Amino acid sequence: MRLSHQRKFVFLAYPRTASSTIRSLLDEISEVKGVHLSDTTPEFPFHYHISARELKRVFDRHGWNWFQYKRFCVVRNPYTRLVSLFNRRREKESLWNPRIRLKGNLFNRLICRLPARPAFNLFVLSRNPRQGVARNLQSFIGDAIGNVLVEDILQFEHLKEQLPEYLHGLGVEISADDIPKLNASSSQTSYVELYTDLARRKVEQMYQYEIKRFGYKFGD
Repeated sequence: MRLSHQRKFVFLAYPRTASSTIRSLLDEISEVKGVHLSDTTPEFPFHYHISARELKRVFDRHGWNWFQYKRFCVVRNPYTRLVSLFNRRREKESLWNPRIRLKGNLFNRLICRLPARPAFNLFVLSRNPRQGVARNLQSFIGDAIGNVLVEDILQFEHLKEQLPEYLHGLGVEISADDIPKLNASSSQTSYVELYTDLARRKVEQMYQYEIKRFGYKFGD
């Protein structure tokens, strides 16, 4: 999350959609920068992946007019986003991490120990579409009755074309070649090969909003 009262914008960081990259590009013009959830306080509730609904409540408490700010986020094909979330989990909580071996919960140990395909499908089938980093876009950008609280949604797959033009409107001048690639997960496996039919159907059910709105398909 990045917020500027001076330039009147809010960036909402939907997980695994180049959010670290965009936050870094906005750092110099942001007065409020999100922190890890564990570092928030009642006085400073701004965490990295705060949702639109959560942030609007903060705006309302402070008397800031949400609708006077340019509000944007990035969406990504949910089939590839979940693979990125999974790979990141495996990288952060690998078997070689002694904290996981000694203190990690059973689910994290299973994710690390199982081969990639069964581990990934366990990961997908355990996701809640309205909570956590794997939540769907509708719950991330919507209010309690389904109204969309953001103005603009860029697409991860077209960021090189869309992001320079969008940031130009905020006073940040970059070219496509200037966009860094931060916090990217690594994978040697085609994402299609990781999915079972059951997991694919689960994604179709969980992410209907972005699949329909942006035309995402399995295998794209």
